[in-house]
Amino acid sequence: MRNSILFSVVVTFLFSANILHSQIADTVLLYFEIDSYSLSGENINTLGELSQKSNIHDIKIIGYTDFLGTFDHNQQLSQNRAESVKRFLISKSVPENKIVEVKGSGIHPFSSYENRRNSNDRGIREHRKVEIIYSYNLITTSNITNIVNDRNIDGNNDVETPVDVDLKNITEEDLVEGNKILLKNINFVGGTPKFLPQSDEALKELLEIMIKYPTLKIEIQGHICCQTEEEGDGYDYINDNNTLSENRARAVYDYLLHNGIKANRMTYVGFASKYKLYPLELDEYEKTQNRRVEIKIIEK
Repeated sequence: MRNSILFSVVVTFLFSANILHSQIADTVLLYFEIDSYSLSGENINTLGELSQKSNIHDIKIIGYTDFLGTFDHNQQLSQNRAESVKRFLISKSVPENKIVEVKGSGIHPFSSYENRRNSNDRGIREHRKVEIIYSYNLITTSNITNIVNDRNIDGNNDVETPVDVDLKNITEEDLVEGNKILLKNINFVGGTPKFLPQSDEALKELLEIMIKYPTLKIEIQGHICCQTEEEGDGYDYINDNNTLSENRARAVYDYLLHNGIKANRMTYVGFASKYKLYPLELDEYEKTQNRRVEIKIIEK
């Protein structure tokens, strides 16, 4: 009965979210050479494939640069990159009225000399890019189950989709082996495993649950926002590595460990952006919600 209720909640969420936005969204990334807005052969192939999709509802094109060059130059360069993508798509018979936004956002917000990770690159290739966010088709009844299963980390259809509840309202019924619970209000500063101030209360509530149920064992699962699954895990600007989602899970683990919870009751893992709650990330709220941690009940 409980599984059926949760599935109904998931179905309701999926339908309400997609009826509201009228489509599902995906993102394509194109990368550019330094100080260039010319499309590479790889970019042309990618755009050619995109232009063949018949079910696209609308397209947003957002250009970025790395930190090299002046602010004004990069603002124009990012706009030129976005415009070059628009021109190519139109040349491939994509209706212009489907391209609803073409924007140059200038220097990528995380781009700086200090954040370089490749000494052979004067700038940062990952930031010399255009993001193409395209929306398509409503969800149909036949693929709702596939979407729910895709969110299932273990590939086990009996594992529940994460429950979004306040920790203080969790009951013993929720603490069933295999259940996954969204740690509501445990969120992070972008690009870091640093907790936002509003996380304090939720962390204390999680600690109280671990104390109240001394045989409870959990897996702590970290997630990130703002990039595609193909890009891998995020860059952690505090620890200078590419395991941001794992580091966020580790931050929760460390908090519990430092407050007396034994290490043998906890494990942690990062899933990067594989399981976003908000695939489109329309605003800062949705980005914040994707920078999250969930727990999976391993043993009660």
